[in-house]
Amino acid sequence: MLVLTLAGCASGPRTGEVGRVKPLPERDGAPMTAPADLASLPDPVPQVEPIRPGGPNKPYVVLGQSYSPLQGDVSWSERGGASWYGHKFHGRRTASGELYSMYGLTAAHKTLPIPSYVRVRNVRNGKEIIVRVNDRGPFHPGRVVDLSYAAAVKLDIAAAGVGQVELSRLTFDEIRSGAWQRGTVLDPDPVHMATAPIPLGDSLTPIIPPPTATPTATPPADAGPTVP
Repeated sequence: MLVLTLAGCASGPRTGEVGRVKPLPERDGAPMTAPADLASLPDPVPQVEPIRPGGPNKPYVVLGQSYSPLQGDVSWSERGGASWYGHKFHGRRTASGELYSMYGLTAAHKTLPIPSYVRVRNVRNGKEIIVRVNDRGPFHPGRVVDLSYAAAVKLDIAAAGVGQVELSRLTFDEIRSGAWQRGTVLDPDPVHMATAPIPLGDSLTPIIPPPTATPTATPPADAGPTVP
């Protein structure tokens, strides 16, 4: 069981690297100048990526709350609040070891296997996107997923900061068969429910310039879990 400590507080709950936790004074938010075509970014094409044993899928503890990430290729649906994280965390390590890009279509979830592909639907306007889960969070009451800035733009919740969404994890069978392209019906009785969320924290990691290439799904690096 890993015990991860967090420090500081931010509007977007994040996790931090063990042993490198420092409070940050700056607030999170949208980039000063964002690409004009974020709303038209193509969704990542789901791939059958092996669920990593250990690493970011090990049980962990944040501020006294225990979390046990799912280990198998399970069906999962969930409804709740979505938030997003932006420039403050751009370029930091995610739980998968990959660098977070606010211009990629990714997300953080407390217990879904890393990596996973998830359909996210804005219940207010019906907009749907596919995101790749490669991080842990959000650790904030009432929120079930933390989206990248680009994902929030596509779902039209970036301006509000939060929104109600429905999540549905794409299984390997759905990916192999192409069923995900025809739309996935959310299970009215979720296979699993999220662990009760807790207060957030963040850590210090250098920020890098935004990438120029269109974000695509990449195999996760061989890194242990971090909690940005």
